Amino acid sequence: MGLTAITVANNDHFAKGGVKSMSIASYATGGQNITYTTATNVAAGSIGTGVTIEFEKESASMTISSASELVGMSMSTITIEGYIPDITNDKLEALQALLDEPLVAKVSTWDNLTVLVGWEERTSLSGSATQFPMILSGLEVSTGASLADQNGCTLTFTCKQAHLPATF
Repeated sequence: MGLTAITVANNDHFAKGGVKSMSIASYATGGQNITYTTATNVAAGSIGTGVTIEFEKESASMTISSASELVGMSMSTITIEGYIPDITNDKLEALQALLDEPLVAKVSTWDNLTVLVGWEERTSLSGSATQFPMILSGLEVSTGASLADQNGCTLTFTCKQAHLPATF
């Protein structure tokens, strides 16, 4: 008997995954003004002023890889990678200023989830900053190879956290 139909409920085939946008701030500009509830893994507050990045659909992702570092303490490595097409010079200069800065970010996904990356209470120093903040670990600008390619920038952010990213 052949396959006659595939039922897709709630238009799931139109759903898009991945990272939609990031609001990024340096700890130096107020990135540490966060309150965190360990029991529910929920964060609140302001991360300060910084750079907001909007990604194109299906061009950015967040990967969380957890491993046991010590008995009783696991660490998660969080990597966010995305592409910004048609990047402006002002935006590129703002991103270059973030290199070598300890960062914190609110990361929003296409399925309406917002999480805090680069800050947590467990590895904080006197409750004000984590020992392992998020960093801009890669910034690659490309003109593309064909006429259909866009001039754009690929960004890679990395951090380590003892807890999974807290939701906002």
